[in-house]
Amino acid sequence: MRLRSFIRLPFFSLTAQRWLLVLALLVQGAFIAGYLYLEHNWIEAGVVRSLKNVSSLHQRSFEQLESTLDYQLAAAGEAVWVMSDSRNYWSAQHALLQKELKKAWLDTIVVLDPAGNIVALDSSVPVSSTLPPAALANNSFKDVPRYQAFQDSLDESTAFFVSFPNAPELGGGGIVNYRRITLPDGHSLGTVIGFTSLSRLSTLLNTDAARGFNLGENGILSIADGHTQQRLYRYLYSGDSAAGREAGIQTSLPPSIKRSVYRDTRYGPDVKFSQSPVDGVERLVVSAPLNNGQWLQLVGASKAAYLFNWRIQVAFSMLAFAALCVLQWLLLGFFQRNRQQRALLDLVLDNVDALAYIKTSERRFVYVNAKTATLIGLPADQIIGRLDSEVVPQAAADDYYAKDRQVFDSGRKHSGMDAFTAPGDKPRYYMAVRVPVHLPGQPPALIGFSTDVTELQEQTLARQAAEQELAAHNHALWLNNQVLEKLGQNASLSEVLDTMLRIINDYRPGMLSTVFLVADNGRELVGCAAPDLPVSWWHATARMPIVEGNGSAATAVLRSETVIAEDIATHPCWAATRERALNARLRAAWAIPIKNGEGRILGVFSMYKREPAAPDAHDLALLGDYARLAQMVIERARLAEALQESQDRYRLIAENSKDMIWVMDYPFLTCSYVSPSAERLRGWTAEKILEQRLEEMVSPRSVNQVRERLQESMRRIGEGDLSARFITMELEHLHKEGHSVPCEVVANIMLDSAGRPTHIVGSTRDITRRKMAEDAIRKMAFFDQLTGLPNRRMMEDRLIQLLALAQREQRKLSLLFVDLDRFKAVNDAHGHQAGDWLLEQVAVRMRAILRESDTASRVGGDEFVILLPDAHQIEDAILVAEKIRFALEQPFFMDDGVELDISSSIGIVTYPDQANNVRDLLHHGDEAMYRAKKSGRNATMTSTR
Repeated sequence: MRLRSFIRLPFFSLTAQRWLLVLALLVQGAFIAGYLYLEHNWIEAGVVRSLKNVSSLHQRSFEQLESTLDYQLAAAGEAVWVMSDSRNYWSAQHALLQKELKKAWLDTIVVLDPAGNIVALDSSVPVSSTLPPAALANNSFKDVPRYQAFQDSLDESTAFFVSFPNAPELGGGGIVNYRRITLPDGHSLGTVIGFTSLSRLSTLLNTDAARGFNLGENGILSIADGHTQQRLYRYLYSGDSAAGREAGIQTSLPPSIKRSVYRDTRYGPDVKFSQSPVDGVERLVVSAPLNNGQWLQLVGASKAAYLFNWRIQVAFSMLAFAALCVLQWLLLGFFQRNRQQRALLDLVLDNVDALAYIKTSERRFVYVNAKTATLIGLPADQIIGRLDSEVVPQAAADDYYAKDRQVFDSGRKHSGMDAFTAPGDKPRYYMAVRVPVHLPGQPPALIGFSTDVTELQEQTLARQAAEQELAAHNHALWLNNQVLEKLGQNASLSEVLDTMLRIINDYRPGMLSTVFLVADNGRELVGCAAPDLPVSWWHATARMPIVEGNGSAATAVLRSETVIAEDIATHPCWAATRERALNARLRAAWAIPIKNGEGRILGVFSMYKREPAAPDAHDLALLGDYARLAQMVIERARLAEALQESQDRYRLIAENSKDMIWVMDYPFLTCSYVSPSAERLRGWTAEKILEQRLEEMVSPRSVNQVRERLQESMRRIGEGDLSARFITMELEHLHKEGHSVPCEVVANIMLDSAGRPTHIVGSTRDITRRKMAEDAIRKMAFFDQLTGLPNRRMMEDRLIQLLALAQREQRKLSLLFVDLDRFKAVNDAHGHQAGDWLLEQVAVRMRAILRESDTASRVGGDEFVILLPDAHQIEDAILVAEKIRFALEQPFFMDDGVELDISSSIGIVTYPDQANNVRDLLHHGDEAMYRAKKSGRNATMTSTR
């Protein structure tokens, strides 16, 4: 599943190919164009409806006005004829006509007799501007063509437009109405003529407030001849107050309007497009017949005016569409780059050697890369959107969520180790990093990256196991060295065991160790050492009968085997002493009998814990090791006790003339008395010894030792320290046969009454055997008993000295760490005796290669460390290492002809290049050796530090 599966943009699929965007733009453009076209039609249809409404309104107004004028003319004419018999005819006539002019909105009224002569006339405008010149000149209309045509017709009335270009105050013309006056019997009385100027007509017909219409800017209303199409009346309307109104006969117009000026529309034959020859304005015109089709009414609106806002919208839409095209094109590039980047990110995340995923605080996956999906064993599509507990084991999911919760709660990055076990597979370990993130429209989430460190973890566990084993080995060596050192100091058994148990308790926190000895009667256990156990328990178990139910120690002696009480509160072997143990807060007890080489039980080594516990394999192995060490301590202590008793008896014998007793004169230092036992000690008779000087009695080193000690004692005696009179020292006495005899000298400086030394009285005892024993113990403490090589302690002491020397002299030195390959196989195949023989032969071959200044030591079962103080360059160390490796890979032949084949893995470290202290040198050298072993064995590796 790709990353865009949860961060998907609506435009993302459109940006996959450019032609899709072009198609989308074309569709958008077509939609905008269609909408603008429809809106144009809607606007135009609305204008047509408005124009038709205006035309209808104006038509009704004109017809109403025409009827009103016709009626009023008839009434006025009849009234004139009725008043013709009145005495005040002329004045009444004039008043009547004036009244009719005001009432009928007429500018001029003329009454004619049946012959066409003017009977009455009144006008609100100059008559010369309204009547034909011939009528004025003859006071008759009988020669006027229009009048003649009306008389010839049978019409009751007629109306027509006239033009007065020289009378702009009349609007350039007006409407003339002819009306016959007849009696009810049909007898003609004459004709009434009325004239209404275009200015008055415009006032009557086109008052905005009265009519309620607005033709807009450049709107027009006109009347044309229905037959000739001559423009008879034109009213130009403008919504702009500055433009005003213009009405009248347009004399500048051509006599007729050509039909080519009009264009048909889809709104019917009465709706046309018209291009005005006067102002060039294109208008939408609605036509309607007037006066029984004699005239044609035209109502028009400027196309530019009613489409002004639409054209602005078109321009704006085109600009917006262009901007949209540019923006979408830019977005195309952006999203294509974004898509490429996301595809690249998906490719990277799917191919990176790590698990990558995104989870919400609701424990739902919103993204997993290919490696995560492979590990879970499901396609990514089936993982995304599901809870972690639905795709991984519940225990692992809960463990992961606990770590996720730390990220959500703290809002900070979290790193740690995760473990995952797929069905049928071994556990795998991952170094996981969790980082909190916030996704749009998503609950709090985190991004997780986990790197497979299984191999490293296994190596770490192996290294930890090796380190634990090494630590246990070092602990064992340290414990042995401390025990041997105590033994070398002639410490008592309880003191040695107490030191041993303290070291064990420090190494194993929580453990409380103790050693019981089997009493001489064989029926009791006697507490010998328990440094950290409660005093109450120590006193209670000072002497403990060896019976069933008396604890793990007594049971171990009875059964002659290891006894493990995981819980003292329930174990049957604690039935008799359970209450006391629980009161001492002891809950677990492990005991193993201590046996000598003949299998006789010497005592019991026990370990207690304050909570119920069972030992593991490592604990059981340590129990055996500690029991064997305690066996050695007990046997050596008893041997030392026996030796001490022997020495005491020997002293008693020596005091009975078996030790050399002597008296020496001071300051000449010659003997004045020697006991007979001197001959046994030195080979000379007592008489011969009396003749010898100090230089003839002891070795040169002892001579200096004696003189320095006496000088110090005399100084202290002179200062009043009489304790300095007593001297005990060890000297090397010269034997007659040429060798030296180590002796212990106990002397007392005798003083006279004045406190001055006069002579020295002392005894000399042969301590050859003791020295041999001390040397043996010292050798056990500093040398490997099997190979005779220095042990780890001596090696470390030697290394400390060499490092100090190298630091002073600013020079380098090298260390070799040698591990024997296939040594365990030799032990398993041929037995431990063969293994011991092999180790001795390895030591022999190493000594044959090394120089006198080099030090080879055995620090473990099959591990050796070699100090090369003269190997100042790494190449020198490599040369020596290769010699050793070559020597050890040669076959070893035992006396019975058995061939033993081994090899060696050697690690090299140099001071100060890789380390400058003992701990780091040993650590890095050990690492180099392990790398050599892991590389295939029988190899040499230098430290990479």
